[in-house]
Amino acid sequence: MFLRRGKNSLAVAAVATLPFAYASKTFAARQDEEEETCSDEETPRRVRPSIADEIAKLRLLEKGMRERWAADEDGWRKLPARAWPLYQPSVDKIEPLREMLKECKKQTPHSDACHWIEFSLATALVFNTMDPNEGLSIYRSLGDKGYQDAMTAAGIVMVGALGVERDEEGGLEYIVESCKRGNTQGIYEMATLMMLGDVVREDEAGAFRLFEKAAACGHTAAEYMVADCLLEGMGCGRDGARAIPLLFKSAEKGHRTARRQLLSIMDGKWTAADGWVPYRGVALAP
Repeated sequence: MFLRRGKNSLAVAAVATLPFAYASKTFAARQDEEEETCSDEETPRRVRPSIADEIAKLRLLEKGMRERWAADEDGWRKLPARAWPLYQPSVDKIEPLREMLKECKKQTPHSDACHWIEFSLATALVFNTMDPNEGLSIYRSLGDKGYQDAMTAAGIVMVGALGVERDEEGGLEYIVESCKRGNTQGIYEMATLMMLGDVVREDEAGAFRLFEKAAACGHTAAEYMVADCLLEGMGCGRDGARAIPLLFKSAEKGHRTARRQLLSIMDGKWTAADGWVPYRGVALAP
């Protein structure tokens, strides 16, 4: 699922409390200790880096970074339209996958290996538009057995009507369940729906928290979305300095929009939807 830039858009914080008497005693002891050790000198506070500071770090890598990213462009023309599932078999792999699945089910029918082959077959059928209905049927069968990626995939296909009739309610159930079980892609898809207000009520703050959760697991697109939200102030306070390292992290893993946005910021050309300019820098000299 993809988001449009400038679109206005579930983590629970657990707080542990100490018994009052113990907490009071601890606080008093700490106060006594501080009275004995403190001096007139103030402890220096750690200064948070600015956007300019973060970009200055990237200037050291800029020339090689730009050259490497430019060289990647040819390879991207061969990539599938969607970034997930990571493995999307081509049409010519469909029949070999069917044969592999037959053999696998003869030997270890309930193994992870069989589930992976079956999932890959479904992916080939759906995303090559060979037989989306059969592919969805496989996804749903695997999802009903607890295979989390299949839950997520079934939800994507049903909500997005990818070659099948749109089923918002049924698809949402799969995405919600995969999200609840901690599936990283499921968390990302749920965050996307919440940010767009598609199928579910729009909730930018809730979406941002879920994007953060997926980004913490290394999800490339979620890292980009957290950065973009921080730059736009969608669902969170604006924090450009925190956004830059996330943009770079996502960009280094191949996220094309992250690369374009980061370079635009470094060139002093990027502006937020509300007109905010994070950085007026100088482009790399040719």
